[in-house]
Amino acid sequence: MRILTRKIWRAFPELDKYEDDVCRRYIRHAQRARNIGVGSAQVVIAMLVGLVVWAGLMFNYDAISFYLEARYDIEIFDMVDGIVSDLFIALRITGYIWFPVLCMLIARDRWLNRCIRKQLSGIKCGACGYSLIGLALIEDAPDPAVTCPECGHRVVLSEMGITQADIDPTTLAKD
Repeated sequence: MRILTRKIWRAFPELDKYEDDVCRRYIRHAQRARNIGVGSAQVVIAMLVGLVVWAGLMFNYDAISFYLEARYDIEIFDMVDGIVSDLFIALRITGYIWFPVLCMLIARDRWLNRCIRKQLSGIKCGACGYSLIGLALIEDAPDPAVTCPECGHRVVLSEMGITQADIDPTTLAKD
């Protein structure tokens, strides 16, 4: 789990040896491979759900406050100092913005995390499961291939359905 303000690729040790620019390109590569439209739709839906949930919470708060005020003959806002009351009202109003945005950021990060995890899990040695990220290609091979340093198994990239860009993020073109 990472903090929302940190770079998402730093949550994956396989990408630690690469600079931020290379990791950004690799993230975009993983997004394209996992259908960026689906991720965008999930983010928009999360934002809309956040808006509806916040509106529901505020409606329920108002209904409960009204009930308590009528039932027990008390004024809830009169019990709170002026500045605290103003801050509470500002929090309620701005919640229609910050709560959906927070839901959107969480949904985006979960989707990106899933994209990167799926991308990295597909780039492992078929024999032992060792990560092939960052390995050099065998130069005399007719098809691009790598040798697993863990078990010595020769992995032909085309047989696994992966490309050189999947193995070596530095080969990805700058956008």
